[in-house]
Amino acid sequence: MLPKPPEKCGGCPFFGDGLGFVPDRIVPGAEVVVYGQAPGDDEEAGQRYLGQGAYEPCTPQPFVGKTGFMLDKFLQIAGLDREQVSLANTFRCRFKHSNFLPPLEKPEVRAALKQCIQAHWRPPEGVKLYVAMGEYACAALTATQTGFSDWRGYVQPYRAGALWPVQRVWHPGPGEPPPVLTTFHLAYLFREPEAELPTKRDWA
Repeated sequence: MLPKPPEKCGGCPFFGDGLGFVPDRIVPGAEVVVYGQAPGDDEEAGQRYLGQGAYEPCTPQPFVGKTGFMLDKFLQIAGLDREQVSLANTFRCRFKHSNFLPPLEKPEVRAALKQCIQAHWRPPEGVKLYVAMGEYACAALTATQTGFSDWRGYVQPYRAGALWPVQRVWHPGPGEPPPVLTTFHLAYLFREPEAELPTKRDWA
């Protein structure tokens, strides 16, 4: 049975049949948050991919499917493991129970993004770095809504919920928000294997 979302999801353009909600996985004290796009079918079904076609049941949470299996390897490149990072998604349900997301420029997508942030996202304490995987995560955390590929491999200030990106030169420093590192979503590597090398550099 698919998990049901909280009542505050009502009115969201992505609400659909109201099934398939996958909450964030917040690790207290974690200094890194990995922010993705939306749950996959394994996350929605509450099953963890173990490799070689094997699965085990788990509570619905981000990155437990095949992309999450790959994520563990990239976390190792960064000198981290899953217990040291918090995991979240831009959208906490699957649009029409599929991996397809409408383009970011669609008004309903931006409305859903804004509502999902306001209803479900609370920045954890102690975060020093956000990793935005893909254009939807980049838009959610930095308000950058165009030119995603230009930002890949660079950092921007955290601006979740803001309407417009920063219009000045920004330098991380005391009193500034944690930086957001933008990189490819790991699911992209299934379609574009040549993106693996730059992605590894980002994580390193």
